[in-house]
Amino acid sequence: MKRLALLLTVTLSGCIESPLSKVCNSYEECPYLIDYYRYSTEEKDKARERGNPIPIYKAQPIYPKEALVNQIEGYAIVEYLVDKNGNSVNPSIIESIPEGFFEEAAIEAAKHFKYEASSQEYKNIRTKVSFKMAKDQPSDEEKLLEWLVWLLY
Repeated sequence: MKRLALLLTVTLSGCIESPLSKVCNSYEECPYLIDYYRYSTEEKDKARERGNPIPIYKAQPIYPKEALVNQIEGYAIVEYLVDKNGNSVNPSIIESIPEGFFEEAAIEAAKHFKYEASSQEYKNIRTKVSFKMAKDQPSDEEKLLEWLVWLLY
């Protein structure tokens, strides 16, 4: 299986244009961004101790083109409900700095946050969604290969 994964990733990286080499317009174009950040056992335990919903994964926000082109960084604080199935529902913006750039992208990212199912709903959950320009991050190809290997295992 490992050989197949290696062969597949090498083949795919040589034959396709990396979707990360272009700006993603939607999660349909770049599905690997949906479960981009998976929570550790320690993070889940902390949430459990505090009586908060137990996070499974968080979507990487899609950087708005205008902000990316103008190299604008910022954040948005999103508030939402976590339903009994662990889905984030009805996200809304509490604060966004600077205004007018990150609200829509933060709401879209929040719609893809996933939590463990529970016997109760959690209201007024707030999450800060940060938008920072990549400095020493993995290359587009490395991110794609990481996602493909994760998918195969």
